[in-house]
Amino acid sequence: MNTNIGSQKKRRIESRPAMSVWGAGARTTNEAEAGANGVIPRLWEHYFRSGIKEVAGSDQAVYAVYTDYESDASGAYTLVIGHETEGIFGDGQGSEEVEHVRRAEGQSIESIENVERVKDVESVGRMNRAGSADVAKREEDGAIVERSVFIPESRYLVFPAKPGPFQETVPQAWQEIWSYFQNAEEVRAYSGDFECYRFQAADPAHPVVEIYIAIK
Repeated sequence: MNTNIGSQKKRRIESRPAMSVWGAGARTTNEAEAGANGVIPRLWEHYFRSGIKEVAGSDQAVYAVYTDYESDASGAYTLVIGHETEGIFGDGQGSEEVEHVRRAEGQSIESIENVERVKDVESVGRMNRAGSADVAKREEDGAIVERSVFIPESRYLVFPAKPGPFQETVPQAWQEIWSYFQNAEEVRAYSGDFECYRFQAADPAHPVVEIYIAIK
């Protein structure tokens, strides 16, 4: 097994139920984020300035969800930064539109509990893309869109980020994760990964961060 990331005690496998996250999202690639015009810094800025975090409350965890993967770590993906909400698509400003699209497509899912068995990447992708063509087009163009995202029930390999400013420690953790999975026994599912941030009022610049990678 690959042991590139610290000690074995720092990693763990954890099963988590399905959840829905409402927040600010955009479409990007790792290649784009490595350059000067990456969207992720703007996405965080939008999240903090838009008031989304205030709606969630200071005690709620913040999630950065990676979903709707085009292929693997080298392809495009959607990133949504937000907080957990009730129901499949949450209660944010686009949930009515998504519900309309779901019903038009003949879907009869009414709650997260009823869809915890939805695990295949294609089904999850269809659910997360359920919305107006305008929203999808704006995301493809790199625009920031407030939206909901569904994360299915899954097993995760959890990687704690090192203590420090998360703008530095999280990218470092991802470099280690990509290196780890080059020779890992575990296989990534690409059904939805996320970073979990727990901000502390006494030291908001140094949240506790864990990265959850969905595995088969």
